[in-house]
Amino acid sequence: MLSREEAKQKLGKRIERCSGCYGAFYLRDMWLGPEATYYCEECKTGEMFHFDQFTEKLDLENLPTMQEDEEEKTQCQNPFTHQN
Repeated sequence: MLSREEAKQKLGKRIERCSGCYGAFYLRDMWLGPEATYYCEECKTGEMFHFDQFTEKLDLENLPTMQEDEEEKTQCQNPFTHQN
């Protein structure tokens, strides 16, 4: 299980598109807007929450995407290589 700080760093490395300009940014550099949309610094408005603010309210350790071995579990298996 990742520590809270490790989970926050991992989540911050996700790339999301800004709902205003459609540019791609790291989640750690974005603001949470209405209806769970993300905005960059240029498109944000005053009522939005920065990544640091909204991650304080989340239970990061229990998010499915924050599990340490997630990458190993979700790697695609090639269906054409069947081993006996």
